[in-house]
Amino acid sequence: MTYSKPIRIIMLILSWGSLFLLKPASILRFSPASFLISLLLAAETMIAGPYQLWTIKGSRKNRLWGDLSFIFGPFISGTLWIFHLTYGKFWRFMLLNAAMDFLLAYPLTYLFEKTGLYKLKKLNKHSLFALSVSYAALIYGYQKLLEGSFKKESH
Repeated sequence: MTYSKPIRIIMLILSWGSLFLLKPASILRFSPASFLISLLLAAETMIAGPYQLWTIKGSRKNRLWGDLSFIFGPFISGTLWIFHLTYGKFWRFMLLNAAMDFLLAYPLTYLFEKTGLYKLKKLNKHSLFALSVSYAALIYGYQKLLEGSFKKESH
């Protein structure tokens, strides 16, 4: 039995609901980086189908809903939260991202595969983790570039 639809709905509700706890100034400040990660993940999703990086069972609509529920759910809100909590301290940012990426790549992917959310194919868990950490470094640099503040940070 698949629990993918209720899991996706819960992920979206919790992700967006958590943003009510965030300061509006933080949401506005870090939205460009969240938008960039969304674009990167959307591009990755477009590549995933033809190259069979992962699969989502069902119709094209189901696959689209599956991908978008991650991109516009936990990835956007998670990016906003991580920036809010750690921005200005690069190594804390990367450590928290790496911890979240580890959770996604290993225990959550195992759980999501068992519940029918998706199944990794040619993209393995190690590559998913490495790609996610790379994206984190990229969006941090993007945020720093936007703010024009590549000055020395406190560790």
